[in-house]
Amino acid sequence: MSGTVTIRMAYYVCPGCGIVFGIPWDFAEQRHHADILCPNGHSLGNGSDRIGNLRSSVDSAEGHVEALFDENETLKRSLAATKGALTKAKAKVQEMLR
Repeated sequence: MSGTVTIRMAYYVCPGCGIVFGIPWDFAEQRHHADILCPNGHSLGNGSDRIGNLRSSVDSAEGHVEALFDENETLKRSLAATKGALTKAKAKVQEMLR
């Protein structure tokens, strides 16, 4: 006895190693991408997790840069105030020496 069986497949590209592989469509519909592993054992969720981690890193770096700019502005104002106090002290010393 012979016959033909048709199986719908879902095809994926692994974000970890780049291999293209397929699994039965019904099985793929029941799983989240993070639950599916490529033949080499990499999770399909790694790509989106990696993007999320990179976005978090960028957001954190942007916040750090903003904090550094704020600190820089504060230091500039402090330096200007110190220079003003020094100039005033020098003028007072000059006046005392006359």
